[in-house]
Formats: sequence, C-alpha cells, structure tokens
Amino acid sequence: MEIDSISELNRVLLFAKTLSSDSAISVSSLIDQCKNITIDARIPDHELSIDYAVMAGLLDYSPGKNKVKLTSDGIDFIELNPEELFNLSDSQKSYLLRKCYMDGPIRSSLRKCLESFIETKNTLIWNEFDGTPMGEYHWVADHMRQLGVFNRTDFGYEVNITYLETIAEFINEPKGWTENQYLEWLKEKKELGDLAEKLVLDFERERLLSKGLLPESKCVRMIAKLRVNAGYDLESFNGKAKNMKFDRFVEVKGSKGQDVRFFWTPNELAIAKELGEKYWIYYQGGVDVKNQTTKFEPIMFHNPALNLEKDLRLKTSPNGFIVEGKFKGKLKQKK
Repeated sequence: MEIDSISELNRVLLFAKTLSSDSAISVSSLIDQCKNITIDARIPDHELSIDYAVMAGLLDYSPGKNKVKLTSDGIDFIELNPEELFNLSDSQKSYLLRKCYMDGPIRSSLRKCLESFIETKNTLIWNEFDGTPMGEYHWVADHMRQLGVFNRTDFGYEVNITYLETIAEFINEPKGWTENQYLEWLKEKKELGDLAEKLVLDFERERLLSKGLLPESKCVRMIAKLRVNAGYDLESFNGKAKNMKFDRFVEVKGSKGQDVRFFWTPNELAIAKELGEKYWIYYQGGVDVKNQTTKFEPIMFHNPALNLEKDLRLKTSPNGFIVEGKFKGKLKQKK
C-alpha cells in the first residue's frame, strides 16, 4: 500500500484518539480533523492513510457504518509516542516492524519483497537493474527504508547491518501460517532445540567417558540459558584437563531432517572466528521430538569459521547464514 509516509500513522491515530479513544468515529470526521493540520508542507491522501492503519491492524473499520475505532494494537502504538509527535519514535518503528510487518498482517507482503533480495558477502541486497523484479512490492521496501531496516543505495536497497540477523531469521521461518500455527511452530522449535542440546550433551559426555575421562565428562555444561549471547551452547574439554579449564566450545544445531541444514548467525560466526580451534558446531539431525530421541550421532564441524567453506560436501551462502549438504550423521550404536 503506497502511503506517502508511514509517519502519517501518528496523525491519523492521534486524531482518532482525540475524537474518541474508546468508541467508533466516522471516517469523514477523522479526515476533516487530519486536514486541519499541515506537516512539513505535505498534503497526503488521508483516506489512504486510514486504509493503511486498518490494514496494519491499528484501526478497526466498520464498513456498514463507515466508522473506525482504535484497536488495542493502535492504542499500544500511540503509547510508544508519549510526546505525541508526528514523526515516528524509534520505539514505534520497532513495534511496526515486529508487530505489523514480521508477525502481523503485512508479513506475507514483506516475504514477497524479500524474495527479490540476494545475499552478498556482507548483507542482503536488491538491484533494480539486474535484480529480480520486485513487482508490486516496492512499497514494502520503501516502508522498510522508512523504518531503518533497509538502506537506499544508488541502484536499489540493502539490509541495514543492524537488522541483518533479524531479517535472515525471518526469511528462514516457515511460510503462510496462521497466528496459532506460528505460535505452535515457535513452541515446537524450542522443544526441538532443547532436545537437540540434551542429546548433544549426552553425546559429549559419552565421548569423554569413552576416553576414560570421568571428571571431564561430569563437568561438561550447557550455558545457552545462562549466557544467551555467548555464541555457543556447550562448554567441554578436548581431552585430559589438568586444570579443568574448558577448551572446547560447542554450538548445537538441531533438525528433524537427517541431512545437514542449519542457520548460522553473525554473532556465532564472530565468536567462532575469535575462538578458532576451540570452536565446534555439532549438528544433531533426525531429532524425534515425540519420542525424545534420535537415531544419529551429531556431525561435528571443527573450527567452522575456517573450514566450512573448504568442506566440499557443504553448500554455504556467501555470508555464512545457511549451511546445507546431502549427508547425515552416523547411526548410533545400540547398547
């Protein structure tokens, strides 16, 4: 929806609140009120601004009465602008990105827009001369620019590095689900991740125990929930540790699928480069959430910042976000 400026939401919603914060008001009276104030010499299409607010879920429209009313999301949006300015606050921008574009009614349009972007060494870009045509979704890219998520370049757009991890994860999410399905997927994703970490923890303890390293096997620990930004999930030992100092740091990747496919964040990549030989990725495939088990041993990637691109079995994206390959871990030996 090609609205002149998404900051027009503040004009529309603030006046809607002024006219009535808890009951429906006529569209015509809201438009008349908006016309009374000129901002930055702009004369926008106020009806289009109202339509956009309805589409974004911030206003509720009653077609028979031609009236609108602030939704709970619209009230939340206004509360993020306590000074009642007409420009969007940083908090409002963040709210719109997450609530309306990534998890809300504009989600599918943002996905369609991002399908035209390609990965480069440092970010995701779209080039209007030799890129995939964006078609009817140019307005989404411009909205993302206004929210600070995209930067305008000489020939198109690029994802702002601040939002790169967020957008990459969004691209990797399942598509076309209802809110309940999406929440269920998030729950299942957490259950799968937690189980993969437990399976890898058990595997790592068994690995050390098989070498006769009983103290070390008992001291392996998960730290993902203690330090969520650590860049890895598990602290362990390469072998006999005289001073019991951790010297193996493991990032756990898990999937229901057997073949290798995982997402690697920029933070994890940075930590991997910093730790070098001490850093590992354990990919636990074939995770069976229902039965809380797997048939496969994890695949271990040593010093992945250096070695993943050299592994001929794997395909990696230029910026290291997606790693995939048609091979699986060894079958676990039956005890």
